[in-house]
Amino acid sequence: YINLASRHLEEGLTMLKEMAFDATIDPVELDREREVVLEEIRRGKDNPHNVLDEDLFALAFKKHPYGRPVIGSCATVRSFGRETVFGFYKRWYAPNNMVVAICGDLDVEKTRALVEKLFGSEKEFPVGKPAISPEPPQKTPRSGKKGAPFEGTYLALGFPIPEFAHPDIPALDLLASLLGGTPSSRLEQIVKEKKGLVTSIHAQSYTPVYPGLFQIGAVVRSDKTSEIVPAIWEEIDFSSSRLFPEEAIDRVKTGIASRIYYDKETCEGTARKWMIYEMTAGDYRYEEKYLRAIDAVTSKQIREIAKKYLSLGTASMVALVPKDKPARIAPLSKTSAGATGRGKKQFKPLSTHKESICFRLANGLRVILRPNRRLPLLSLRLAGLGGQRLEKRQNCGISHLMADLIEKGTETKDVAKIAAIVEEMAGGIDVSTGRNSWNVGLTCVSQKTLLALDLFSDLILNPSFREKELKKERKNTLEAIKNQEDSPAYVAFQKFHELLFPHHPTGLPMLGTRQTISSLKREEILRHYRRHLDPRSMVVTAVGDFDSDSFLEMIDASLGSFQGLKAAPLRLKTDPPPRTIRRADIIKNKQQAHIVLGFMGTTLSNPDRYPLDVMIHLLSGMGGRLFLELRDKESLAYSISASAVEGIDRGFISVYMGSEPGKLDRGISGILRELRRVQEEPITDREIEQAKQYVIGNYRMDLQKNSAVASILSMNELYGYPLSEIDDFPKKIGAITKEEVQAAAKKYFRLDAYTLAVVRP
Repeated sequence: YINLASRHLEEGLTMLKEMAFDATIDPVELDREREVVLEEIRRGKDNPHNVLDEDLFALAFKKHPYGRPVIGSCATVRSFGRETVFGFYKRWYAPNNMVVAICGDLDVEKTRALVEKLFGSEKEFPVGKPAISPEPPQKTPRSGKKGAPFEGTYLALGFPIPEFAHPDIPALDLLASLLGGTPSSRLEQIVKEKKGLVTSIHAQSYTPVYPGLFQIGAVVRSDKTSEIVPAIWEEIDFSSSRLFPEEAIDRVKTGIASRIYYDKETCEGTARKWMIYEMTAGDYRYEEKYLRAIDAVTSKQIREIAKKYLSLGTASMVALVPKDKPARIAPLSKTSAGATGRGKKQFKPLSTHKESICFRLANGLRVILRPNRRLPLLSLRLAGLGGQRLEKRQNCGISHLMADLIEKGTETKDVAKIAAIVEEMAGGIDVSTGRNSWNVGLTCVSQKTLLALDLFSDLILNPSFREKELKKERKNTLEAIKNQEDSPAYVAFQKFHELLFPHHPTGLPMLGTRQTISSLKREEILRHYRRHLDPRSMVVTAVGDFDSDSFLEMIDASLGSFQGLKAAPLRLKTDPPPRTIRRADIIKNKQQAHIVLGFMGTTLSNPDRYPLDVMIHLLSGMGGRLFLELRDKESLAYSISASAVEGIDRGFISVYMGSEPGKLDRGISGILRELRRVQEEPITDREIEQAKQYVIGNYRMDLQKNSAVASILSMNELYGYPLSEIDDFPKKIGAITKEEVQAAAKKYFRLDAYTLAVVRP
């Protein structure tokens, strides 16, 4: 697939056609790519969720290919020669075995003629059906448990279900949502929230072309492993013996239907939807039939579907437990088995740009409105100064814990009520904190605007921080802190931040430490939240289907009168850039080495951020120097990327590489070599143009979604940029010269004083 500007349609389609029919499968490139895939396989062994998924499918599918990992094994990948790969390519890449989907700014007839011109000359040939062994019916439960080099305990259950187009699938999809697919689902509310047995749990209905799998997955608390299986079976028993409330069924039906609108926000999402329906159901318009079937499902049908498919005899269960801390998992059995107006006001715009208008309310809160009536959707976003920048070593992690608690209850709504409202408005809420700010985001269908705005303002003004919820979230956070050790990439990045910022809050762990989280009290979190609640340092943005005048009145009625605490500007003493090389090596029982190498970066207000952004994409991405030189040509890494993060204070620039341990020193040398080349060797016109177009293209694609537009407008206003920055940003990127990029590389790449964190076996 290709996402691109519409003016490049013919070039993009030509590239697709060449990839589909004219690939050479060069032996040298194949050897390099084989090494990359082997690295990816090894990397997957370090990811507990990947291991769990592979183990579950291997247990549930003994004969069918779904039981084998899509990526293959080290043995099979090593065995692939050029003739084998090319033969596979020539057998299956036939025009009569393909679908092309195109969505966007195009002329249908001209595009149809272009597709005919490019693809029509390719001759079809008999493809036949692949020789696939059907999975024999499962009659007895299967289970497996193994010790793994992870800190957490991970559990998965699976039940055989039919293929995508089967008439039982709509009811199975509803069952998955009711059981564990939404915040108000049974598994979320009872197993996680009420019983506190897991840090996360979900259910999903996986329905590909052939019969699939109904899955339940959980990350289990280390002290609750013996209780989790009986608790899950209690909820399965409920779904097969009781009727779900009609209002709950209506909510999940609305949620499933609303995904259509969200899919249609992007061209890629729309095209992908067509492809899935055409390839799996034989009709790209299948969605209409599917939604009619969803709407017709009754509570009794859901109960019968649960009884039919969620059977003990067909269950497969796998568990990953810490190798050095054996955990008891119960055997697979059923032993347990609206805002109101205040009169017409006149609001004077603070600033305007095209569709966007910014107002300042009486309490100092800035409100940005940007109507978009194309789809019946609404996105709200609050952004305020704060976050990690307000933390100290003795309370690090408090902002993240605060954000988790905001959406866990208000003075009038508990967590279950909030979950029910979110489902009713067919949207979602997202509360988060970053290094410099905190955010509350909400999406909904526009007919639920009043309900959504009431919840949005209640979350901001009246979070309850109940002791009961604090206790749960503290446990969740402590478990997450422990489980971070299962991610060597995270460990490397955290050590990098500590080395580069020994005194500034950027060097602190975002989740905090076991000591800080264990000691935080409700009163401390409340005080910390009040430091954030200053309307003069907050921005609310609305993008979507609304009338600006009436919507502004509703915002003013909800949020226009609170005062909060007037916070003094926070000026932190920043860490000076290193003068010598700083390095730390961490030994982990993993198969892959992880490298983070980088430097002190710049601030959000510094114009250097624009050439740095271009430089980052000149280095990374599939066409970047690091990727082409170190991954493609030298096969030193499976994963390699670069990033630049700015802040109110100076941020950082980093290069990450996942590598085979034997290639560690060559990998570090290769990174330094490529950074030096950017400083010293000419940058070509083609390179600079590609990098700029990549930045601009990705930015513009993000703007397809209301939520992304709301986020960008909010953050720009918060950090002092004008409303026009949303349109000026691509212009500024487009104006960057290769000389400016090279000057930035010389200024920020201190190759005699870099910071390096390595995690290795």
